[in-house]
Amino acid sequence: MLCIMWLLCISCAPWVDDNYVDNQSNDVDSTRVGEFDKNTFPSLLSINELLFDPLGDGADYVEIVNVSRQAVDLSGIFLANRSAAGVLGTGKRLSTAACFLSPGGYCLLSGDTARVAADYGSPSDSLRLQIKSFPSYPNESGCVVLTDQAGLIIDEFPYTKYLHHPLVAVREGIALEKLHPRLPSADPACWTSAAADAGFGSPGRQNTQYRPWPVFPEAAENCFHASSEVFFPHRLGTDSQWRLYYRFAVGCVANVTVYDQASVPLCTLADNRLLGREGVVCWSGLDDEGRAVPFGRYLVRAQCHTAGGQVFRQYFVVAVQP
Repeated sequence: MLCIMWLLCISCAPWVDDNYVDNQSNDVDSTRVGEFDKNTFPSLLSINELLFDPLGDGADYVEIVNVSRQAVDLSGIFLANRSAAGVLGTGKRLSTAACFLSPGGYCLLSGDTARVAADYGSPSDSLRLQIKSFPSYPNESGCVVLTDQAGLIIDEFPYTKYLHHPLVAVREGIALEKLHPRLPSADPACWTSAAADAGFGSPGRQNTQYRPWPVFPEAAENCFHASSEVFFPHRLGTDSQWRLYYRFAVGCVANVTVYDQASVPLCTLADNRLLGREGVVCWSGLDDEGRAVPFGRYLVRAQCHTAGGQVFRQYFVVAVQP
């Protein structure tokens, strides 16, 4: 018989005070093709938002955030793409002159920053860099890559149109946003559509879908934490996804399943999925067939096992509301 365990709250502390990714390096050899680890946490600059299918004659844009503890000179940073075959494209230098992005600062990158600001708004004091010959990011799928001047990858985001929220039928003009700047950019679970009530994009400012990272109890390890007891999957906003955060001492393999009140499995959120030390698993309120589940209460079983044979198991109750 499945049993019910308690849910823990998330913190409202500003993300710039989070430190759960300190001392994690993500420098990898740029010759490595199509193998960027989806558990890699950005430690210098984070790809935080992407518009790859603009409305009409609008412009693509990429938003980056400085997640380090020091100012970063963007004149030494390059924006590139990666082809479907895994070939890294020629990088475009972000600035020809010294240009420093402060810790926690946002920067809008586009071939037409004025158009992006007009379409989505952008704080007048935010950093905007217009890049000639902006890299191509196709509407179906593609890959955004940040490198340093030595060609080492700083962050990488392989995207597809299917990362949008399941309720989004027309994706044109809607940006993808990361739930938190410090989450791994290559993990699909960390992304969703920008909220409708904020104009479907938030370049140069905190994401509409931003969720603060939970404060884990002191010495808490090898455990899961739920974002809430209730969520609203039929509303395209900040509460349209249910999130299950995790923290483990070592990498492990997880199985996360959603059950109805009759203990019938409805949705598999993780099936022998290799997890990093910290991250998040998300549920959009759909079953395994892609159908919206009825309103009501559901049980989520999260189980993780390590290579050493340790098994960790928790249960959560979550209510799906209209």
